Amino acid sequence: MTWAQMDTMELNPKSIIYRDTIPLSEKIFNYEKSGIYTLDSVFFYDWISGTGQWIEQQSNLYYYDHQLNDTLQMIRLWNASNNQWLSHLQYKRHFNVMNMLEEQIQSQWNVTGARWINYSRTRYEYDRDKRLDFYLVQRWNAVNSMWENLLKYSYGFDNEGNWIFYLKQTWDPDSSKWLFNYQFLYTYTSGLKTTMIRQDWDSEQNIWINRHQTNYQYDPDHRLSEEFGEVWDHDSAVWDPNSLITYIRDPGGAITEKIYQAWAPSGWFYTVKYGYVYNDLGWNTRITYYTSEGGVAEWSNHSQYNYDYNAHGELIRELWNIWNATQGLWNPDFKIDYWGSQVDVNVLNASKTPQVTISPNPASRSIQIVFDDPDFHDVMVTIMDGLGRPVLSTRVHQNPARITDLGLASGLYFICIERGGHRLIKKLIIQH
Repeated sequence: MTWAQMDTMELNPKSIIYRDTIPLSEKIFNYEKSGIYTLDSVFFYDWISGTGQWIEQQSNLYYYDHQLNDTLQMIRLWNASNNQWLSHLQYKRHFNVMNMLEEQIQSQWNVTGARWINYSRTRYEYDRDKRLDFYLVQRWNAVNSMWENLLKYSYGFDNEGNWIFYLKQTWDPDSSKWLFNYQFLYTYTSGLKTTMIRQDWDSEQNIWINRHQTNYQYDPDHRLSEEFGEVWDHDSAVWDPNSLITYIRDPGGAITEKIYQAWAPSGWFYTVKYGYVYNDLGWNTRITYYTSEGGVAEWSNHSQYNYDYNAHGELIRELWNIWNATQGLWNPDFKIDYWGSQVDVNVLNASKTPQVTISPNPASRSIQIVFDDPDFHDVMVTIMDGLGRPVLSTRVHQNPARITDLGLASGLYFICIERGGHRLIKKLIIQH
């Protein structure tokens, strides 16, 4: 993965995904008898080979309001000397009446003063269609006891709801102005993202300078098959090849391999590969990371990530292993335990609401919602992440309705459809 692609991965702040592998099946729930899974705590462990034991390193605790908004996340570090957990960081989140995140405050624990001290704040603003317009990152000035601007990230959408613009700005206290830093521009064809261009701001010339470009290719079923990265050659004013990511899928559409290549004067050479394994229910149970020896398709084991689920398909454990070439064995390295619970949701039975078909599911960047009642329109559609937090809300006026460029990370989501006091919730899988 190039560092340019890593920049791109950090663009979507709409949700905090606590797991990157999810069940790939859909269930239609009767929510008078079922509920939504909420994450209560996460524990992180390091493997100490000398002792043959797992040693606690960190734990995250999550707290929710009555709307299942995660209002507080607390991070603690393990103190082995005192055999106790020590407070480290906390994130307080405030939501508006529409359950949309408005503010997140990060605090650090001060041992000397035995109190939480403000560190940074993020404030979110939305447009009239309830899409993220921009968010501000501010830093706490303890001397002046006030928040000071630091960064601003702005978003733009076209008339079809496609995410076409992303801008980063830095606050200049001397001029009291926001200064351009970089921007991403996106283009689409039939609702599928086809190009992403990163440009950096040249303050001396007051112009945007091309830096990186990614072109996206899809298979006949509109699933991502290739990402072709390029870098801008300023001297010749052309795009030069830089990176290539290829997605290999099984007949059902699940990704089985993701292969990275880099460009050199001699041509393309292989760098790394991810291999994916699923169980009979379609849940991703293992990801193996390989490296290439000599840039050819002869892969060497490097690391491995194993995933365990409960009977409902919620992730309960990750086990990370490192390959020991001398022993020819996978050795433990890191472990994450997830603890959660089912929370009852006071909603009407799905049978009282017209049936809904969502396709494709799993989806990538767009979905179509079809109601069996042709007169069923003008409904509110809210997409929530696996913790029940709204990440996208929009009102649809057509049947069928199409939502394009979801801009969501891979994972498990819930689609809530509301009209006239009736509510229907269905699972949605996002897979890139």
